[in-house]
Amino acid sequence: MKVATGEEKADLAIINARLLNVYSGELLDGYSVGIKGKWIAYVGNDPKNIIGTKTEVLDTNGRTIIPGLIDGHTHLAFFVNAYEFLKFAMKGGTTTIITETLEALPVGGYEGLMDFISSMSDQPIKIFATATVMASISETARGISIETIKKLINRSDILGIGESYWQSVLQEPDRILPLFNETLLAGKVLEGHSAGAKGNKLMAYIAAGISSCHEPINAEEALERLRLGLHVMIREGSVRRDLEAISKIKDRGVDLRRLILVSDGLEPKDLIEKGGMEFIVQKAINCGFDPITAIQMATLNVAEHFALDNLIGGIAPGRYADLVMIPDPNTIEAQYVISNGRIIAQEGRILISPIQHAFSKKSLNSISLPRRFYPSDFKITIKDDSKKVEV
Repeated sequence: MKVATGEEKADLAIINARLLNVYSGELLDGYSVGIKGKWIAYVGNDPKNIIGTKTEVLDTNGRTIIPGLIDGHTHLAFFVNAYEFLKFAMKGGTTTIITETLEALPVGGYEGLMDFISSMSDQPIKIFATATVMASISETARGISIETIKKLINRSDILGIGESYWQSVLQEPDRILPLFNETLLAGKVLEGHSAGAKGNKLMAYIAAGISSCHEPINAEEALERLRLGLHVMIREGSVRRDLEAISKIKDRGVDLRRLILVSDGLEPKDLIEKGGMEFIVQKAINCGFDPITAIQMATLNVAEHFALDNLIGGIAPGRYADLVMIPDPNTIEAQYVISNGRIIAQEGRILISPIQHAFSKKSLNSISLPRRFYPSDFKITIKDDSKKVEV
């Protein structure tokens, strides 16, 4: 507040910028942003009162600043640990990640899950998670107690229950709905997984409190879910690439503010060669989405869905200072990345390294085998001179 009134000076001032305002859908020239600690304190076109002798000044020379990008649905435990992932994701402009935990809990139990969550805390960017209802055809990976769910959803870094398969919800309502109710009472979200559901079954599933789905693979499926009140997450990652097919929805004349861009998980090769959320937003623009709309789909829309828009998702006073400087609205190439008020990357170089977590011995030895295996166990013995063998 004191920076905004000029009583104190900003720690960092970004000046002469073209500000992409995701709230109003405007491009505002000649704007500046004043940052104090982790927070945005000032946004306007007359920054002289917020700049002091100790203020670091970053002159954009007319380049565009946008909010830090948010990946609203991914699977960090699938492919790589947070330390290795962030070295590549951060430099492209991603400043917030929401990850599933359905891989960690069945393998490591509650203790292993806490170890996994700890590996993502105190990083240069913000990482949140969702809990899992343990819906599986495997008995060993099925079921979670209501006491455990309560412990998880009371954490500030757990935003709700992650993707719950619609078949399981409809088949096991007595087990799953009490978990959903506890989550909704805590003000947290229920993430969906409605692949293949339509009509009455889809409506029954949504009636359980589901608020989003990342499974649509074409514009018609996306539109059906939008009409039923869901936030629709468009996947463009290593698991599936649905953005081009769903992009046809832009020609239907419907409101797109409940569309969200997500990765649903990135393999190291894709992350290194293509990039993270910056690649996905750029592809949305290339598919014909208006640049402001595409950027909203990876910032404000995500934040609003998870009820985090008072903290992230836009450039406004009182929000975390998460910003990305790009050449222009059509070119999603991060020249500067600011997270929590600090410049963490510049021109593709990481300036603040992610933290490498020391996993527990138990987490590092989660595979239980009946005995030690040797290379000879994998030798295939051929009894004749056959050149082709079925394995």
